[in-house]
Amino acid sequence: EANPELTWRDVKHILASSARQVDAGRAAVTINDLIVEPAWTTNAAGYRFHNWYGFGAVDAASAVDKAKTYTPGSLGTYLVTPEKNSGTIDLAINELVPTTSAINIANSGVIESVRIKLYVKHDRPSSLSVALVSPSGTRSVLLTPYNGYQSWKTTNYVELASNAFYAENIQGDWKLEITDHVSGVTGTLNQWRLTVYGH
Repeated sequence: EANPELTWRDVKHILASSARQVDAGRAAVTINDLIVEPAWTTNAAGYRFHNWYGFGAVDAASAVDKAKTYTPGSLGTYLVTPEKNSGTIDLAINELVPTTSAINIANSGVIESVRIKLYVKHDRPSSLSVALVSPSGTRSVLLTPYNGYQSWKTTNYVELASNAFYAENIQGDWKLEITDHVSGVTGTLNQWRLTVYGH
């Protein structure tokens, strides 16, 4: 109402910029010396993010104040990078330590969100954790272990997304980490694909 010309991207930016941190003392969860549920993380662009709370609690008064002076469309043209494919890599998924793979994105720009497609063969994916590390070094856990997945086949894929990299630079090497936290069942990372949304 304060600024009816705002786009959905403008609204997201305003909410992210004005959100109020909650439960600041919640500690990270670590399994096998690996953080599988991060505490609040401040990314390279200065935005705080938590998997439970996103950018934080909506501060309605602050958001409305920002909206009043915000120029609609300030983020510029929406950019969706071409889906980048790792190709067939067929990496055995390590137990207790991350299996890693990198994809380089040549496009320049600023991140608004990131999505991956994960092709994995595993008979007990509930034991897996998946994280993504941005070119700026921010690590986001996309899937925690002891999740509800029962079985993944080579021909299927799982889509996972993150907003933790908001306003960082797109360009550079993106690193995937996938770890099996329970021994006894082996699996394979067949390939993964990465798309970055931004401006």
